[in-house]
Amino acid sequence: MIISILCRSDDSITRRELAQHLEDAAFLDNPVYEPPVDSEAAADPEWHVMVVRYDPRRRPIILRAASAAGGLAEAMMEEMAEHFGSAALHLTSVRDHVMSCRRIIDIEIDPVGITDDGWEACDHMEHCLASRLGGLVYVPGEGIYDANLQRILKRPRLSSTGAEPA
Repeated sequence: MIISILCRSDDSITRRELAQHLEDAAFLDNPVYEPPVDSEAAADPEWHVMVVRYDPRRRPIILRAASAAGGLAEAMMEEMAEHFGSAALHLTSVRDHVMSCRRIIDIEIDPVGITDDGWEACDHMEHCLASRLGGLVYVPGEGIYDANLQRILKRPRLSSTGAEPA
């Protein structure tokens, strides 16, 4: 499962800062970060991947950051339109937000194997990233949330025939 944070701000957050937010929240017992928190790489504001290992028996939480340039924002907009309908995106500020986002940070998790503490850590990272970087949180198949994790759009329920309602 991939949860996307659609960030409009040009500000940045380092992997070290993000790890510190997780440490301060104390959701995870002895997490291991890649790159290590005390490394020079963890202090780089232009990062692409961060791995959070919180249980050796479970898949780690992986964060991937990418520029929204080069059609990535447009592709995300098309995906959201398929899930929510173009009209719903136009009635809210979602379309404008997505089209003006600068960076997309994906949080990759195993929705079946993740622990309750892992979910709490993910929620905390979503809030932290969205608040700091002017982001919206997109959870495919579920909804779109603001920085306070309040739902903006909910995916329409399928009809009894399995089709999206008109």
